[in-house]
Amino acid sequence: MTTAPPLRTAATQVPTRRTPPKTIQQLASLRRAFSKLPPRFDPVAWAALSGLDWSVCETPVTYQPQTLLPEPGMSFESMKVLYRSDNLQPLAIVPSHHRAQQPLDALTFYARLASFYDWRVCAASSMQGGKLWWCLLETGDRATVIGTGEELVCTLILSMECESSFGASMQAMWHVVSSGVWLPGAIDDGKPVKIPNSPEFLSPETMMDIGLGLSKAVGLLNTLDGLSRVRVQPDAAQKYVLRLLEGQRSGTQRGLQATAATLLQQSIVPQQWHTAWSLLRAFAIYVDTGQLRGSELNRLESTWNGIGYLAKRDALRLSVNFLG
Repeated sequence: MTTAPPLRTAATQVPTRRTPPKTIQQLASLRRAFSKLPPRFDPVAWAALSGLDWSVCETPVTYQPQTLLPEPGMSFESMKVLYRSDNLQPLAIVPSHHRAQQPLDALTFYARLASFYDWRVCAASSMQGGKLWWCLLETGDRATVIGTGEELVCTLILSMECESSFGASMQAMWHVVSSGVWLPGAIDDGKPVKIPNSPEFLSPETMMDIGLGLSKAVGLLNTLDGLSRVRVQPDAAQKYVLRLLEGQRSGTQRGLQATAATLLQQSIVPQQWHTAWSLLRAFAIYVDTGQLRGSELNRLESTWNGIGYLAKRDALRLSVNFLG
């Protein structure tokens, strides 16, 4: 087993509490705020900035038999309810013996992992009303797209569910800095890496799984570089975009044609033609800005692990056909 070194903390002025971001624009604002924090882990500042400055409380499940009205409810002792300490919003129903995770546990775990691998924490917050706590870690792997000069940054998305006692899930994605969009870190259907939150911290098996997840993302750069070099004829570009839109059932045929025309216009590179990369990027922007049907409520969740992520993975797979 590998044990992480002691985590050093720093005391700073407590920042203003932030609500969880739901769009890539709100995420960019949160990342800028995190960039101003000292590199050392400060639990109070991190919790406030991420909106995770609350605790998970618990109470027994009770029920009210009709025959006992208006007597007090009866307790169902084998189950309990987890709820937030700040707004009393329920989070989950779990067995009574379950040990609840705390938001600060998740933040500390993410900080330890970042410190161990020398990664940079660039944002943290929650989704699903506080049921899921996530963190973004930049690994230091970067690349520049040939022809456009766009910078890609390899970013790990870690998440931990409040009712889970296992640990965190990790998946790698490529962040396009200029547009703020996110691309899958792999073409296959690989499952997120599971990282147990245990006293031993990281086992050799877990470290191998993390390494494999990263190697897939870094290996994808060769594919993305190839896409940026492939010039796509107008008719082939239109077929690509229409196939993606039709696969998402994104409206009427007239609407599809109009949306496709817009995406094709946006994907023209300075040399006045399309590349496989510019088509992929234009569709990713379309998805991550919430224009994909069904992704309006929480664009960020859709971008990372919902229908938006699946749509972009389909687009990536289809674009590989341009490589021949």
